Amino acid sequence: MRQWMTIAALSMGVALAPACGDDDNNEPADTTTDVVDTTDTGTPADTNTPADTTTPADTTTPTDTDTTPPTDTDTTGPATCDEVTLVGNITQNPNQLNQYIFGDGETDLGFGGPEPDLISFEFYTEDVGTFDLSASTNYADCPQCVLVLSDIVDGSATRFLLHTAGSLTVNNAPQSEDLQITLAGLKVAEVTINTETFASTAVANGACGNVADVAVSTPPCEPVCGDNQICGDNACGGTCGTGCAGQVCSFDEASCVAAGETVNGMLNGDFQANPATNNDNGARFSFLMDPIGQEGDDIIIVEIYGTGTGFTPPLPGAGTYDLTMAPDDNYGTCVVCIRAFAGGREFFANAGSVELGAGTTADGQALEATLTGVQLVEVEIDPNTFTSTPIANGHTLVINSPAVLSVPSGASTPADVPATP
Repeated sequence: MRQWMTIAALSMGVALAPACGDDDNNEPADTTTDVVDTTDTGTPADTNTPADTTTPADTTTPTDTDTTPPTDTDTTGPATCDEVTLVGNITQNPNQLNQYIFGDGETDLGFGGPEPDLISFEFYTEDVGTFDLSASTNYADCPQCVLVLSDIVDGSATRFLLHTAGSLTVNNAPQSEDLQITLAGLKVAEVTINTETFASTAVANGACGNVADVAVSTPPCEPVCGDNQICGDNACGGTCGTGCAGQVCSFDEASCVAAGETVNGMLNGDFQANPATNNDNGARFSFLMDPIGQEGDDIIIVEIYGTGTGFTPPLPGAGTYDLTMAPDDNYGTCVVCIRAFAGGREFFANAGSVELGAGTTADGQALEATLTGVQLVEVEIDPNTFTSTPIANGHTLVINSPAVLSVPSGASTPADVPATP
């Protein structure tokens, strides 16, 4: 499903307004109204031809005067389209890897008025090569989509413009962190988008734009290593320092050790739900831990899924769940799941228990849980099957016990609780 609009609003801080007005997620408004009919005034042929001004028959001829020119009105579409030149990089949406954003949400790119614009490049296939955008010009089924979010006011885009012509070339499989998009002959026109079907409908006499041929890319990766970091990932697929040949990088990545270490994960009291991740089949709650490693925020996650076929409702009820027993002993099958991200590593619980209290609601909006004796091991999780596999000589994370997690219904995620993968 094409859910980029919600995710884009969360990740970019922009709420998009829908065409039908029932959601603040989708609606473009008039970006080119300021330039419509600018070619209709001051036309030398119309003002300087004596025959037109002195002959009664000519004064009522629409094509000879500027006062009533039906052929130049908005009934046949905008007189001009915005001419846009793009300079800058694209940014991959970390929550929707098939979407790349051009613009910062604060800068006018040249569509419509002086308000900020964004361009969303979306890919629904992993194909690499050159694609004719005119082959599919409906947002509901375009395999490669170019969508302009024009004139963002108070966090809402006032109109959408979708590609109608041109070609798009990608040098790498979409969802890659290293991607270049080459545009040639790109034309966009105003549309409305149905928020349920994602079908787009051209707006009569709507705004339009022509984008100059250009190649835009993701910025080059900049390695990140801590002051005392001699090993571990550098955030660009490489290693900090010289690495640990034949050994394991320590949890703080400041030394090399013979085998994985066991460290304590201390929950610091910032227990907040992440309702944006709740859905009909389950709920996810994120909690901050005191920093352990050198890379980013450390969080522990409680996930609850439906007990029916395919994780459909109902959600598990109050009771104690043994994390060493199936189905909760693997991320691919669990209905009560405990995960963690710490020190740039991913963990899954393989010991301990979770007691769900009566405060855990059936709609997944509230949580009352007690973690006892919970420990998590470093794992790799298959992106397709979600099966978790322990890493040989990986690290172990022990949660301070008992850890009582309580989230009231309607709680919101504060800015300092990071988004969970």
